[in-house]
Amino acid sequence: MAEEFERIVREFQDRIFRLAYSMLLDRAAAEETTQDVLLRVWKGLPGFRGESSAFHLDLLHHPERLPDGAEPRRHPRGFA
Repeated sequence: MAEEFERIVREFQDRIFRLAYSMLLDRAAAEETTQDVLLRVWKGLPGFRGESSAFHLDLLHHPERLPDGAEPRRHPRGFA
């Protein structure tokens, strides 16, 4: 299981961070969010069924999974 998690971290960590940063515009909050998401992945890995496309969507497209108190911010130029 640890090897699978390491592969997931290598594959998704940068993308998770970029998405979080684009939503939060705060490096520390984006790093915390990335860690939170990866921790949830670790905890959910035993029940993972190997549906990679569903996993990818679930992992990258849930802004409600921001850390407590974090609010998505609008990019000053309108980019998200």
